[in-house]
Amino acid sequence: MSDRHDYTKDVGLAEVRVRLAVLRDRVARGGAVRHILEVGVGSGDATVMLVEAFLQHGGRITCVDTDAGVLAAVRARLAARGLPQPECVHAKAEAVDLPPASFDHVVLLNVLEHIQDPVAALERLRGCATADGRFHISVNIAGSLHRWLGVEMGIIDDVEQLSASDHELGHHRIYTVPLLLAQLEAAGLKATDVHRFYLKPFPTSVLAQLPWQTHAALDALGTRFPEFASYVYVQAERRRPE
Repeated sequence: MSDRHDYTKDVGLAEVRVRLAVLRDRVARGGAVRHILEVGVGSGDATVMLVEAFLQHGGRITCVDTDAGVLAAVRARLAARGLPQPECVHAKAEAVDLPPASFDHVVLLNVLEHIQDPVAALERLRGCATADGRFHISVNIAGSLHRWLGVEMGIIDDVEQLSASDHELGHHRIYTVPLLLAQLEAAGLKATDVHRFYLKPFPTSVLAQLPWQTHAALDALGTRFPEFASYVYVQAERRRPE
């Protein structure tokens, strides 16, 4: 979502692969998959996975992104693989114009930190979801072990402080789980599943050199030591009137 970040560098990253495994599992066991809305395409890895897993089996996918070039890049990736194309919409999440009550799955994979007003975006997207639609949201979280390492090294003063790499990526905030849950509540959504995962001891540039088996083990450790996990996945639904 940042004009300064080249998402082609993120294609195939093991960290992204871990996030996609969580997402695929939750979508697959989350009820009917008729129409998926993906907000924020990024590297396109999630789009490719969703198309391969769900679009080819009768589902529909609509992708929304603020960068037309990113949308074009993922369409090219899909075409090169001979995969069907999703509908692509060039718009901001908080201003996107989509049919109401149309999507039974809304995916925001490490996107909310890029949005200036996430509550407004979530409120807008809530209106696009079916009555029993499910939101699949993941964000980086402040307690990540590599952020504590940054504090100890004097790179950042606090785990919730934006670092130079956060600014480069276009992040507006560092999430905590309570902050994310509060924003969902403010947008009229209710969390039904909260899963912290992946222990990240070092920055991505260091971890990218390690074999997949190491990343799989780090994912398991993130679940065992959730207070130091790098990511949280939250599944949410529209809050019913009490």
